[in-house]
Formats: sequence, C-alpha cells, structure tokens
Amino acid sequence: MIFARWLAVTLLSLAPISAQARHTQTSKVRYGTEDGTSKWYQVDVTYMTGSELNSATRSFRYGALNKYAVVFWDKGEASIIKLGGFLVCGYEFDESCLPISGRMKGVDQEDREWDVCTSSYC
Repeated sequence: MIFARWLAVTLLSLAPISAQARHTQTSKVRYGTEDGTSKWYQVDVTYMTGSELNSATRSFRYGALNKYAVVFWDKGEASIIKLGGFLVCGYEFDESCLPISGRMKGVDQEDREWDVCTSSYC
C-alpha cells in the first residue's frame, strides 16, 4: 500500500510534464468487492503501455508489452490496472489500441479485479 501511494505521487508529479504518447479518455470503471462489484465510476483513465509506464515512473516494474489503465482518484491516490486480453498496440498507446467492444478486464497492484469500459453502454 505504501508503494502504491508513492507510485501514485510519482505519477501525479510527472503526468503534467511528460510527453508520452499515452491516451487519456473518459471511461467507466468498477472493481471487485467481497459482495460482487462496485458501482460504475465515470472517470478519466490514462491508458499506457508498460514501456510508457516504466518511463513515467522511472522504473522497470511493468512489462514493456503489457497494457495498463491508470485512474487518478485524488491527490496522491491512483489505481494502476494491468489490462488482460489481447490489445493490439505497439510501444505507444493510442486510441486504436482500445478494443472495439469497449470492454476490458484487469487486475490492479493489490490484486483487485477491475472492469474498464470505453463504450456508452457497459
């Protein structure tokens, strides 16, 4: 948890000045709970490749070819969701990397399952 907060602060401090090709889009997200799933939250999600995320965090913690969704909740708080499935993308994440269906599943840094949706109906 401490690492997750440090990472969120690092990402927040780098986000405005970084010139990465990442893609930010308003999306709907929900996470797994003991009782099922949370409600859907409509938030801005920053989509990045692992290579871009490593560059933004100045680390090598993320698989270079993996895809991630980053949700900045509040100052110093972010969820980094490793997206599953097959997303065709190069080393830079742009809108064309997103699936046509608009639905993705993933797992965050605390092993919590997430649904991420870019379509109007989720």
